[in-house]
Amino acid sequence: MNRARWAFGLVVVATVGMWLGIVLAPGKDESATVLYQQVLDARGRELASAWLFVLAGASFAVGGALILARLGSRVAQVGVLMLIAGSVWPVARGVSAALAVAAVDADAGPGLFDSMTGSAAWGPLLVFLPVFLLAPLVLGIGLWRAGLAPPWPGLLWIVGVVVYVALESSTLPAGIGFAVAGVGLCWCVASAVGRASTAQFQASRA
Repeated sequence: MNRARWAFGLVVVATVGMWLGIVLAPGKDESATVLYQQVLDARGRELASAWLFVLAGASFAVGGALILARLGSRVAQVGVLMLIAGSVWPVARGVSAALAVAAVDADAGPGLFDSMTGSAAWGPLLVFLPVFLLAPLVLGIGLWRAGLAPPWPGLLWIVGVVVYVALESSTLPAGIGFAVAGVGLCWCVASAVGRASTAQFQASRA
């Protein structure tokens, strides 16, 4: 299997893994006390979700790196670079969820739990979230402008992400939203991989 196919396989695995992480994780609440109880009641699911997010982030980074040099479209290259950089976010989310389980296991209580896992503790890493969310859109635009893919993959990603972000605290709608977004992402990468070794793709400039 060549590098391009490995890249596509890793992105598909990462996308499916992240979707499973979203579906497995308990619903999120803004209240630290309620969230503490949610994690306590679903410790195994939260821990499985945490590792799925970490592995997804690593797979996105490696998959993107494998096809970056083969992209002829500069805009598409920027999109893949953003995907690589943005992969820090799923890793950070996974580590945060694992710490949440550790806090619950240690009977830390809601106060310490919130200080370990709240947005203030992870604020600097939240900058990678918009990078991750915009990466497939930029990749899709680059491929579309180069005539290598239709606009639909990028549009699917945007629609799915809007649903996912708006309804993240509710597992089923968030899972549906990310499933739609994941189809768009995998479609974008499939288009890139399908052209990665052709002269047309190498010669394209957006």
